[in-house]
Amino acid sequence: KGNQGHPVTDALQSDRFVLVPNGAPIHILGQGSSAPGKPGTAPVNANLVPIAILRSGPQSWAETDLTNPRPRFDQGIDEPGPVTVGVAVQERAPATAASAGSTAESGPRPRLVLFSSRSLADNVVQGIEPTNLDLVMNAASWLRGRPDAVGITANTHVALTLTADPLLRSRLVLVPTVMAVLGIIAAGTIVYVARRE
Repeated sequence: KGNQGHPVTDALQSDRFVLVPNGAPIHILGQGSSAPGKPGTAPVNANLVPIAILRSGPQSWAETDLTNPRPRFDQGIDEPGPVTVGVAVQERAPATAASAGSTAESGPRPRLVLFSSRSLADNVVQGIEPTNLDLVMNAASWLRGRPDAVGITANTHVALTLTADPLLRSRLVLVPTVMAVLGIIAAGTIVYVARRE
């Protein structure tokens, strides 16, 4: 599920899910303990604001034993869900602009979007779950600073199939074939008559 309130995930349909194959948990430093029994950490750079934009479902978990062919949740070993699998990071607005009441930015601020799966945008995965393409395109638009392009879905091509009865199909094949043969015969006749004269 996406974090509502962030431009990357706001435009996603609420009834669709994102497929994150082989996703690993992302732990955001400075936001308290992300795993049970582990202490919270301090942020590395207080000027950067990380926001969890994508989390796994409540019944999911982060498997620690990747060699086991039959994964199962091991209490106390595996990290229970929901697990953060997508994060957006942006630099804080300068304090001088906030104190002056200025809404205009002096320049582009650094941004980062991190997904925990390298296969998120693969064609195979997008064929299974088209919402992944929307998520990746929204992230690219947000990174470029183009909020007008966030949430605009690509046009989908619908292939139309001609369904015709057998008689019409035979006409569609025979008429052009017969016309082509007659055209060749007519051209040959014209050439023959012209050469004979």
